[in-house]
Amino acid sequence: MQVLFLHGLEGSPQGKKAQWLLANYDTRVPSLDTTQAQNFLSSPRDQDFSLDKPAHIFEAPVKAALSALTAQTSIIIGSSFGGAVLGQLVEKGHWEGPCIFLASAHVKFDTLSSFVGRSICIHGTADTIVPSSPVAAFVAQCGPPHEFWGIEDNHSLSSIRESGVLANAITQLTTSTEGNAR
Repeated sequence: MQVLFLHGLEGSPQGKKAQWLLANYDTRVPSLDTTQAQNFLSSPRDQDFSLDKPAHIFEAPVKAALSALTAQTSIIIGSSFGGAVLGQLVEKGHWEGPCIFLASAHVKFDTLSSFVGRSICIHGTADTIVPSSPVAAFVAQCGPPHEFWGIEDNHSLSSIRESGVLANAITQLTTSTEGNAR
């Protein structure tokens, strides 16, 4: 089983989640160029940024994710902005397999209209960066077999490694699944 991990805006292949995954699973962690997204988010705007997002902010991160995707990939995990990138992979038909969205910003960037493969969205109930309620509503709209796991944590979801939550989600989604890249 191979995991592909897509980090967030402030994450990297050296981040805590990435390092935990590398230590416990056969994991690929591409370095995502988030410069365009960071520039976009730091610019002033009058409205919700999901309404005026330029497509170019995803070009480099999606290209890096696709270059790391292999036939052995069993699951993709996207954290925060990495969840928005994962949403692009699903939406554009590059991935139909199981997904784990961690504090995913896919709802803020409007990068996913519905899930394709089985998915679990793990979100902190105290997340002030990407509030959990829109993610929970999106999962409810998509219905089973997709699940929303609200946990007592903030946007960093630092508790999911030691508590076993992330390992449980990976096990649940990969028990009977092989690679699903297109």
